[in-house]
Amino acid sequence: GKDTTIGQGATIDGAVRKEEVTARGRAAGIAAFVGAFSLISLAASFIVGLLALRFLPNKSRVVAAQWRERFGRNLLWGILVLLLMPVLGVVLLFTLVGAPLGIAVLLLYLILLYLGYIMAALAVGHWLHNRVAPQAGRAPNWATVLLGLVVLTVLGFIPLRWRSRGPYRVSCGRRCAHAV
Repeated sequence: GKDTTIGQGATIDGAVRKEEVTARGRAAGIAAFVGAFSLISLAASFIVGLLALRFLPNKSRVVAAQWRERFGRNLLWGILVLLLMPVLGVVLLFTLVGAPLGIAVLLLYLILLYLGYIMAALAVGHWLHNRVAPQAGRAPNWATVLLGLVVLTVLGFIPLRWRSRGPYRVSCGRRCAHAV
């Protein structure tokens, strides 16, 4: 590794130790960073979920109650938006008049991805909450948002790996990682 150099006029209070950073130490640092980032992300998503419940109560109730009934249609719309919106945004960036609109479309795309995650957490939390303690007509609340976010966060840490045709390896969990 690299040696640390201490300037001639520098003063040091205490002892100077040289420690090697091992792969295990790096892994622990990365794990701590990922854990802290996940907790901050969970807290921010919880706040956004509470805001959705407060300012979009009817939409939140409909999403929580009907996500299973219209699953195929909602999945189709989600896939279409996921695939076509970024393409539309990039195509608009290549035109002088459409460039500002392309930027707006790409920013809206990112916002919709995040809100889709929040609504999915709301729906999953509401479903699980009704499975554990069935109650007819229960409106989604803070507990359903938190339950759904915790479940999706935990599921995001489970690595799903498979081999596709060809030399590609895809690794997906909460975030898709790479193709080798």
